[in-house]
Amino acid sequence: MDDIFLTGDDNVKLKRLEKKLVDNFEIRDLGALKYFLGMEFARSKKSIFVDQHKYLLNLVVGMQSS
Repeated sequence: MDDIFLTGDDNVKLKRLEKKLVDNFEIRDLGALKYFLGMEFARSKKSIFVDQHKYLLNLVVGMQSS
């Protein structure tokens, strides 16, 4: 299984791309992006915020237990 996320400012083009993917691959929409590759994503009306706090905390804790 591979994970991807689609983003952009043109919803019509995003829906068109999603339909092409559905037609060619077995995929499912997991909804709004919250976590991906150890990063947390939060959206406001104007921005997308990316936070790596949890990822960095896991790194520090892992280093302490080594």
